[in-house]
Amino acid sequence: MTTEQMINDLVCDEYANWSLEGARALVEYLEEWSDMAEQPIEWDRVAIRCDFNEYKTLGAALDDYGLESRYELEHNAVVIEFDGGLIVQEF
Repeated sequence: MTTEQMINDLVCDEYANWSLEGARALVEYLEEWSDMAEQPIEWDRVAIRCDFNEYKTLGAALDDYGLESRYELEHNAVVIEFDGGLIVQEF
C-alpha cells in the first residue's frame, strides 16, 4: 500500500476517530520504523486501532492512562506528536 492509501484506510475506519493529521503522523512513524527495522509493514488497521490512540491534548492522554507527567507517558509508551495532537501506543 502507498502512504496515501494507508492514511485513507485509517481515516475511513468507521470504528476509529483518526484525524487526517493524526493518521498521517502515525503512518509516517510506521514507515520510518519499518525502514529502520528493515521489515515491511504488515498492514492491519484493526490491529493499529487497538494499538494506538489519538488525543487532542497531552492532558487527555495523561488522564486516560492515569499518569501525571509527559515523562511518565514517554517512559511507558511511544508518543508521536503532530500539529493538532498526539498519538500514544497502548501499554
